[in-house]
Amino acid sequence: MAVEVEVFAHQQPNRLLVCRLGGWVMRSVLGVGDVAAVITEDGSDVWRVRWGTSVSVQVVELPPGQYEFVDLWTVSVSPYERGVDLGKVFAMAIADAAAVLADGFIRDEGGMAGGGDIPAGRSIARLLRCPSQDEAAILEFLKRT
Repeated sequence: MAVEVEVFAHQQPNRLLVCRLGGWVMRSVLGVGDVAAVITEDGSDVWRVRWGTSVSVQVVELPPGQYEFVDLWTVSVSPYERGVDLGKVFAMAIADAAAVLADGFIRDEGGMAGGGDIPAGRSIARLLRCPSQDEAAILEFLKRT
């Protein structure tokens, strides 16, 4: 099974705003200053977001009617490089940013952040409350809370 989370949303996510919010979450959680999330490849339905120099995620957007829900956008977010823990944290930050900004929710079928349907904003709130800046500890904290 692929390591990914899905967002189901009422509107298409604004890619720039998703990057800004996802990057802010990562900076806040890891306590770093000058790192931004930037779009490195921008296609019609697939785009990649990089945070710093070594972490990126791939995002696939499908318009309403092309997947599980007839009336919702489907956005699939997965770690793009090596599947390292920090990539998973970044995938959750980007997925939740899309859910918040596009009026949606996350479906975590692979259990990356505890599994099931996750309301918009919950993962960001959990990430910001995490007591550790260690990548593995952050991911475990996401699963437990």
